[in-house]
Amino acid sequence: MRHTYCSLLAVSLAFLLTACGGSAGGSKLSDAGVESIAMSSSAAAQTPMAMVDYAEAEEMDMGENGAVNDTTALAGQETTSQAQLPENRKIIRHMSLYLETQDFENALTQIRQAVADSGGYIEQENISGRSIRSNREENPRHAYFMARIPSQRLDGAVSMVSGICNIRERQENTDDVTERYYDAQARLRSLEIQEQRLLAILEKADKLEDVVSLEQALSEVRYEIESITASLRHMDSQVMYSYLEMNLDEVVTYTESPGIPKTFGEELAAAASASMRGVTGFCKSMLLGFIRNGPVLIVGLLVWVLIIGAIVWFIRWILRKTHILQPREKAPKKKKKNQTENPSAGGPSGE
Repeated sequence: MRHTYCSLLAVSLAFLLTACGGSAGGSKLSDAGVESIAMSSSAAAQTPMAMVDYAEAEEMDMGENGAVNDTTALAGQETTSQAQLPENRKIIRHMSLYLETQDFENALTQIRQAVADSGGYIEQENISGRSIRSNREENPRHAYFMARIPSQRLDGAVSMVSGICNIRERQENTDDVTERYYDAQARLRSLEIQEQRLLAILEKADKLEDVVSLEQALSEVRYEIESITASLRHMDSQVMYSYLEMNLDEVVTYTESPGIPKTFGEELAAAASASMRGVTGFCKSMLLGFIRNGPVLIVGLLVWVLIIGAIVWFIRWILRKTHILQPREKAPKKKKKNQTENPSAGGPSGE
């Protein structure tokens, strides 16, 4: 900065002397004056820009006590640390909700509306089963949704769904694809550079063999570029739009979330209660199954008994006809007790 000021001062002084000499009678500057002006100008022109910038920065950053102000350096470090925050990572979120509702149709409508209000869309939907109002015991209705929600609004969408249905279970997992994403980007840049080099060589190729081999290599490089580009787009879509999986069941009563037992007695009571509920449910299912399917089972059993009896009778009849099975002989009748062993001594003698 000081060299610049000196050169400007020398040039202005030269112009003033020239003007004064012209007004005094047109006398010219001495050779020594011209040489000094030229030397000062050339020195200013030959001063490196880096030195000038460094001098300016030094003058601007010096305080009253001569200490250098490190605000700019600290700002640079802060910017670098902010660039390395986890916010720049590529994370795919998966959320799974297991829901219950007593008003199935209304819940379906509100879930679809909640997804739309969150800026997402339903990628897959499946509904099965029958209404519990018509048949409470057989195949109640179930709905499955696979929705894509913007990552920033996923938690808000879950909050809206929790206000519509009873959340029986909630699961969440994440997939960090940061390293894979940036590796693919680096590979893509390398392939693009390779493509440009192949194109430059292809323009200068004269032989047909060289042209064919270069075009083949160029085709392979372009195929890899398209494949990596598609993979990057897919990862961007997964990062920007999280997965929200919802399983909705129609129930009569909501499932109560059991409390955490604190003592051994509470654990025993909870285990006994769970065992009794299991036994009661098994007995109930057996009784309902017998009432529902009992008549059919009884009729089926009678039919099988008749069929087996007819088969056995037919086999025995065939065996008798072929004299393989002889009929049973009748046992002789037993004598009466009042009858004597000798039939000739029938009565008292006439003597």
